[in-house]
Amino acid sequence: MLYLVCLVCMSPLSVSDDPRDEKIKQFLKASDREAIELYLWNNPRRTVTLNDIMLIYRKQYNIDIAIDYSAFDTGKTERLLNHPLKRIDSRDKFIPRGLALQLYLDNFAKDLTYHVDGGTIWIVPGKAHFSCEGKYCELGTVLTKTKPKYDDKLNREETNRIQIPPSDLIGALRFFGNEDRGNFRVFVREKELPKNALQTRINIPAFTDKTYDAVLRELLGQVGATYVVQDNAVLVVAKKNGK
Repeated sequence: MLYLVCLVCMSPLSVSDDPRDEKIKQFLKASDREAIELYLWNNPRRTVTLNDIMLIYRKQYNIDIAIDYSAFDTGKTERLLNHPLKRIDSRDKFIPRGLALQLYLDNFAKDLTYHVDGGTIWIVPGKAHFSCEGKYCELGTVLTKTKPKYDDKLNREETNRIQIPPSDLIGALRFFGNEDRGNFRVFVREKELPKNALQTRINIPAFTDKTYDAVLRELLGQVGATYVVQDNAVLVVAKKNGK
């Protein structure tokens, strides 16, 4: 099972003592095991929009979500609601809800994100900020301490040569995140990466004496990317200032 993601924890733009806010934040950290919004893409002729996602939050989750109209230029909010969205490309349906929402917002040319205030999820202009806390950071420790498994029947050189043929980036990520190896979820912020980065043919590093953290950084570094752990998932992001 490919697991590239640690759930995205969005930094609030304002501080609120509304008791509903913490409940919503925990809701956004949790994985959507029902994957309710996926039915929207069952009809290939249907164009899924931001408005569709917002209606699901209100009707299915009973969560208030709204666009902060005052933060946008006059007359552009209607285009936001009707903007088409792409389905999140993942073999894992259990994506954290907050991360899924941010990946949907990444469909827009302008930087959009969200914050929670007054019992409402507000969609606003701005860059997303990713961080993890407490139990949601545990995957990061696992990746820095654990090494990929290799076939004991083969020597290490043969393992590298036979198990991983020449691959594009997404194939390599799926190999290491597979349930037989790292068993972690991986998600990608394609908006930040060079065009067709996931389809780029990359060099596979020898991995048998390296941790998952080292291997992932070598793979992603070839396309100017790195990763963060967000709510127990791996999220591929662009490198910032060479880091």
